[in-house]
Amino acid sequence: MAFSSVGRCRALAYAYQAAGDLRRAIPLLNAVLAQREQAPGDTHPSTLNSRNNLASARRAVQAIQPSATKAVPQAPSTAD
Repeated sequence: MAFSSVGRCRALAYAYQAAGDLRRAIPLLNAVLAQREQAPGDTHPSTLNSRNNLASARRAVQAIQPSATKAVPQAPSTAD
């Protein structure tokens, strides 16, 4: 993670989310969750809270753009 602390990354993600910029918030929330899963661990309350925050952001995207939940189409194969 490019940030010096998980807390700063989380704060930036929250700021983006509050501003409605979920496209920037979700990758940061994913990074926070990944860090939290490493330490303090999968079942720690901070990790569970990070999962909840990420899920909330994803639900917000779904509410704004229901088609965002559909599978992303695969790029066509260039092999002949």
